Amino acid sequence: MTTLRLITGAPPKPLGKPLFPRDVPDDLILRAAAAPQRETLLVGLALSYLDARTDGLLAALRRVASEANALALTQVLEVMARRGSLGFVVEALELEWLLALGKARGVAVSDILATSDTVSRRGLTTSESRRIVENFAHTLDPDTVRFCFTTGVQTMGAGAMAVGNTIHIDPTDPRWQVKRGTTLPEDPEDDAWDSFNGVLLAHEPSHVWSYQHQGSQYAVNSLVAQVDALKTGDRGGAYLYQPDRAHFLEYGEEQRAMIVQDYVTAFRGRAKGETTSLTLYGGTKPTEDVLKTLSKYVEQMRAMGPGVPQPIDRQPEWILCACITRGVVQDGLAGALGAQGSVLIASVGRASTQAVTQGLAHHDPAQVALGVAGATAAVAASLLPREQSSYGGASGGSAILDQAGIPRGVALEKDGVSVSARAKWDAPVRLGEVQDPRVEWDAGVHREIGPVRVDADASAVVAMAGDVRQTAASVRVAQDSSSLEVAAGATAQRGHAAGRAWARVELVTDPVSVSLGGAMSTRNGVVQTVSVDARVDTKNVAVSTSGLLSRHRDAPLALEEAEVEVTGQVRPGVSLGAGVKLVPDGLDGVSAQVAAVGDAGSIAVTASGAHLTTAPTVGLALTATEKKSGVAVTAHAETTPSTGEVEGGVSVSVPLPK
Repeated sequence: MTTLRLITGAPPKPLGKPLFPRDVPDDLILRAAAAPQRETLLVGLALSYLDARTDGLLAALRRVASEANALALTQVLEVMARRGSLGFVVEALELEWLLALGKARGVAVSDILATSDTVSRRGLTTSESRRIVENFAHTLDPDTVRFCFTTGVQTMGAGAMAVGNTIHIDPTDPRWQVKRGTTLPEDPEDDAWDSFNGVLLAHEPSHVWSYQHQGSQYAVNSLVAQVDALKTGDRGGAYLYQPDRAHFLEYGEEQRAMIVQDYVTAFRGRAKGETTSLTLYGGTKPTEDVLKTLSKYVEQMRAMGPGVPQPIDRQPEWILCACITRGVVQDGLAGALGAQGSVLIASVGRASTQAVTQGLAHHDPAQVALGVAGATAAVAASLLPREQSSYGGASGGSAILDQAGIPRGVALEKDGVSVSARAKWDAPVRLGEVQDPRVEWDAGVHREIGPVRVDADASAVVAMAGDVRQTAASVRVAQDSSSLEVAAGATAQRGHAAGRAWARVELVTDPVSVSLGGAMSTRNGVVQTVSVDARVDTKNVAVSTSGLLSRHRDAPLALEEAEVEVTGQVRPGVSLGAGVKLVPDGLDGVSAQVAAVGDAGSIAVTASGAHLTTAPTVGLALTATEKKSGVAVTAHAETTPSTGEVEGGVSVSVPLPK
């Protein structure tokens, strides 16, 4: 029978068989599970849990994750990132719970989450956290900041918007230059004024700083300033400032954020030898003049001390939430209000769709009309201007329909074969225009052929003008516990964004799993970068390697870096690991780790050396957690002898009773 259905832009579920608590092995076997086997368990349990949210399924899901030491947890997260199932599993586990587990195990979870664009919400990576500390000193704890990659409603059409501790980011904004398949910038050292680092790690965190020091009043101040500016016909007036006031707090919310953005751009530009820097208050000015002018404001900000991650705001119960790892509302009142806005939009969308469906089923014209009116309103909202051209760009568009759960495409299905088409567009800067309309085509075959399961998918994004923007295809053949998957894709060059092509092959069997992958970027027909990676997993040993070659200007491709990591499970629950990083100048990084997890708790000791060819930095970290009480202790120390810099600390985490 052929089935015709309406579809939204929701991402597909990962391939896998739904599993239940009875399918989870005992602790001894679970601790010895290789990364591919643990991923199978997590995906299967997540498929069941997100369909029927029961306490038993959630407990089983979290048990599979928590019965992994530091190395095993790292490996399974990396495998899920590679296979595209990471975001789905993180949603089931809940981000805050997973981050707490990573902290107890000594694993930088957000570093791995950032390598997959299936994860829409994450904490800051190690490098992003370091920049936050450099920009705000001890007045803003990077562990409290969250990134949420979304489009449409949650950013109000702007490239980024801060709500409480969460910075909502539109990854399609061309300023960010987000690397394909990740939520990381193409160039992590790009310190341009209007870049990922300049805005998302300086300007937007200034709003988080305000929230933690002033409470939700910061949002009111920002809105009032922008409304006042709109009276003059330009919302950008809320951002403009002159460095002629006595104190940082005398400026408006957006003005303070611009001061930090201007200062950080100049500070990092000076470190790179740049003699001029762009500012909002005076255009391009000498770098030293900018630093001299703005440094007093930044020093005043830093002198105000640490903020409260969730200000009281006459809501004392939110302080308690800051210490609860399960079901935490990260942003207190501000986050709750933002979440409720999304919930409201989604509920209106569901109600509209349901009204149309029920109206047709019951031959009720009034219900049909009501549903069509709701859907029409959502479409109209997707075509309205979302942002003034003075700051940020247009975005949103069809993403608003996804936020509301209103279909924007159709699919035909018959006997495991499907074909679908979805319209997509961006919001216009001027009313009456539809920006960059395009169609997302998908085709798939998902069938059982005897004992063999075959899953094949192909997709393409085609602009209305006929040019193909993006293509991808994958084929997976599975039988029992073995599978072979081949995938490839390409993205065309657009404007400043480079073209990309990638391919991956993965073989999974019970004794051994092997994966090979590669990608390259091109600009104007010339290859700019080539990356390759390979991984072999056995029951007790895992070896992974990766390499990056890049072209600098007119020079030929040359090795940028190469890494090798080896991990071994000497017995169930006890792992050893070592890694090295090579650069053209020689050995640039080394690491070694021993980790163990048992009935009483877990412990991990990590020694590392980084930047050995430039400014050697050595460090030692210890993390331990007691399983019954949930108490976790983390201690670390790091030093850079060439600069005399020493950094370290000890933290103790004690969960509050429910």
